[in-house]
Amino acid sequence: MEAGAARGYLRRIAAVHVAGVLWTLGSAVAALGAPAVGVPLILLATLVWTVGIASAWAVAVKRREGKPWFGARSVMEDANEQTGWGRIPEAAEALGRNPQRIISQVRSAVLGAGALLLVAIIAAVV
Repeated sequence: MEAGAARGYLRRIAAVHVAGVLWTLGSAVAALGAPAVGVPLILLATLVWTVGIASAWAVAVKRREGKPWFGARSVMEDANEQTGWGRIPEAAEALGRNPQRIISQVRSAVLGAGALLLVAIIAAVV
């Protein structure tokens, strides 16, 4: 993987995960009684997620030109790889970064979003 492709991959994976955090935060804020703030956060999360996924599909279509859209060795398979964690070590190596640090950062964001949502649910119920 070249450095430019590695940066693009990490941007896409970050966009998908940041969208998850924004969506969780927006849901939590809306559940706690501030829908005027929560709903725009949810809309922003949807936009960020859509850009990340669309970017992955654009790269996949370019890389797999002439291949089937679905199934083994397809455009969809490549698009899924563009937003999954499986290529983090390859991207980190291309950029001279530590793959464990990148995985740790992504994992922390996901766990933090889950914890925030749990706190919001508990606060809304109580």
